[in-house]
Amino acid sequence: MPAVLHLSAYSKPLRVLWLGFAFFLFFGNASAQTLYWDLNGATAGAGTTPSGTWSTSSNTWTSSSAGTSGTIVAWTSGRDAVFSAGTNATGSYTVTISGTQNVSGITVEEGTANFTGGQINFSDATPTLTVNSGAMLNWGMTGLSSSTNTINIGGAGTVNLGLSGTFAGTLNLSGGTLRLTDANLGVDTLNITGNSTIDFAGSASTLNLTNFSIRRRRHLDHSELGRRHRFFLHRQLDGRDLQHHGKLPDEPDHL
Repeated sequence: MPAVLHLSAYSKPLRVLWLGFAFFLFFGNASAQTLYWDLNGATAGAGTTPSGTWSTSSNTWTSSSAGTSGTIVAWTSGRDAVFSAGTNATGSYTVTISGTQNVSGITVEEGTANFTGGQINFSDATPTLTVNSGAMLNWGMTGLSSSTNTINIGGAGTVNLGLSGTFAGTLNLSGGTLRLTDANLGVDTLNITGNSTIDFAGSASTLNLTNFSIRRRRHLDHSELGRRHRFFLHRQLDGRDLQHHGKLPDEPDHL
């Protein structure tokens, strides 16, 4: 919860509040510090295909964005996770999740990160999942949850979901591509807040929504023509609330 500073006409209460605010600045943000995936020690970057295990006991992380510090540590719960250190992790690599890992946010800067096993819980108040242009995150059967029941997905890259089940919360899609590969996914609320693409890549992919909204002057693109046609044009949104302000596929540009 954000710190709130209440001003007072009396010096003592004001002093106490300022001390509390200072404590928040020094200690409240500690959990949101960034760790970078790094499998090659002090050598710059993380390696072209840095496969490894994400756990609180495996040393696969560094606080050095360039990957040159030489200090490789285990995961600290609640940090921001960036894949990867430096700029050379351009290949496809596997990240094996051990147990449940709590994360403030995840960023994939380049390459293709393949998540497998375990569960990721977004523990921040405003959790973000960002995949940069040209990069991809393949989210296989790794469990997905959020302490606030919200995940903000952005960037110009691709998030490829292959899991089945229900996310009892809200996904805010502000850009890039959300790809469903043979996934049977249920989501309480999907908000399209920026120009985005939903790609029904798998032959058996389904997306069941309770609430769906798209902002005015935003464009939701499509991929995989046949499955998109069945889903959008026939309004097979398995839910009750379609707030249609932006432009869905194959509809007039005046929306």
